[in-house]
Amino acid sequence: MYYSYNGQLFGPYKKCSEKLLNGRILFHDTCPINTDGISEKKFLCEQQRKTDGGRYGKGLYFTSSPKYAIFYCKSYGKRIIYLLGSLVALEKMLHIQDGGYFEKDLHADYNSHYVRVDKTSNNPITNDNEDYYEEYIVKNNEQTLPPYVISLCHT
Repeated sequence: MYYSYNGQLFGPYKKCSEKLLNGRILFHDTCPINTDGISEKKFLCEQQRKTDGGRYGKGLYFTSSPKYAIFYCKSYGKRIIYLLGSLVALEKMLHIQDGGYFEKDLHADYNSHYVRVDKTSNNPITNDNEDYYEEYIVKNNEQTLPPYVISLCHT
């Protein structure tokens, strides 16, 4: 794991996070080619180009679970996988309970979407009795600050 501080990125995040509050440390998977670009330009680096069209709305996807983020990392098929530990300003979240926002913009009255997904089917759940992972989707790059790059080797 290494810490990557970029003062040019901190200013916009600080301004946004002071306005939005409700900041959390969340995780995002990435491939090796993106780590340097994200450290320099956040999640809209040249290699990444755009936000995820997404199942729960267009935006930048994060999770509170490193284990869940690693699930997506495996799709790159490399021995070394990368996670980004990011500060994310969420503020007003819309709790999503279905796929009604598939490839649509996030709700105009909210800064982010939040969804609990079943650990086995990856489908939204609506109660607290099931095991779940959390997904957070944010609208703007300014809501994020990715200071931690975590590399893991799997065998």
